[in-house]
Amino acid sequence: MIKGRAPDEGLSPDSLPWMEFPPGYHTGGLEWKLLHVAPEAPSWTVLFRAVRDVTARPHVHHGPAYVYQYAGEVVLNGQTIRASAFGYEGAGAVHPHTLFKAGAEFLMTMFGPLEFDAEDGTKYLMTWLDAQKLWAEQTASANHRPRFAGV
Repeated sequence: MIKGRAPDEGLSPDSLPWMEFPPGYHTGGLEWKLLHVAPEAPSWTVLFRAVRDVTARPHVHHGPAYVYQYAGEVVLNGQTIRASAFGYEGAGAVHPHTLFKAGAEFLMTMFGPLEFDAEDGTKYLMTWLDAQKLWAEQTASANHRPRFAGV
């Protein structure tokens, strides 16, 4: 059997609400908008913003990621990155300390899961499917239904 390609999709990010990224993954104040998931890649594309200074829990990227930081400052492994900046993180990138300064905003496409270390030593994986389920739960509770349009 020959399978067809995945359909094109598009949306206006302004039509989506900002939701809190799960608190166990950071120190509070990180919001997100899930723009797209592509199970065939597997990848997920997210807008993030820091509403105050916030530190991400230590984490590992099990696949590569592309990042476009269009506002603010991020301190990644001791290096300050100021907007506007583009970055690529290879599979296996380890981030023991990431500080998002208040006002930082960035677009990120991740391939494969992220693995976070919780304060109690538990490890949590976040895959495209986990992100999709979380986003569906959060937006359902906010009575929001994003509108997708073919492009």
